[in-house]
Amino acid sequence: MNKILVPYDGSPAAGKAAEKAIELAKRDSAEVTFLTVVHVPSDIINEALGVTVTDISVSRAAATISARTEHDKKMVKEFLEKLDHQGVTVESKITLGEAAEQILSHSQDENFDLIVMGSRGLSGAKRFLLGSVAQKVIADAVCPVLVVKE
Repeated sequence: MNKILVPYDGSPAAGKAAEKAIELAKRDSAEVTFLTVVHVPSDIINEALGVTVTDISVSRAAATISARTEHDKKMVKEFLEKLDHQGVTVESKITLGEAAEQILSHSQDENFDLIVMGSRGLSGAKRFLLGSVAQKVIADAVCPVLVVKE
């Protein structure tokens, strides 16, 4: 095993999954990539892409995406500073879109050997339901998926 993908949303389950991924990476000399998917509410996307697009709506969508991306970058950076990943090559990526789709796409495009993810993430207005995301990833992944309970 050379490459491990860890979807990270800041939830306790994602933190446990990250710890397990680092443990496996140390054992197998693998590299770990943390992937955070920035979820943008559909009303903002629809407003920006609608037929009556205005400079204001595009600007609002861009500002929302930028703010969420910056928030998530900070969240991942702070988490990685606390995580004992000494001796493991760690990378962090942020993408926009639907969580399961982005996780699956990223794992296939970059030929990951394993996906390690939490059983449940932050839900509701805070983030997305990782429980349903985990089910989709398990069903459609081309590599093994290790689901870690909180």
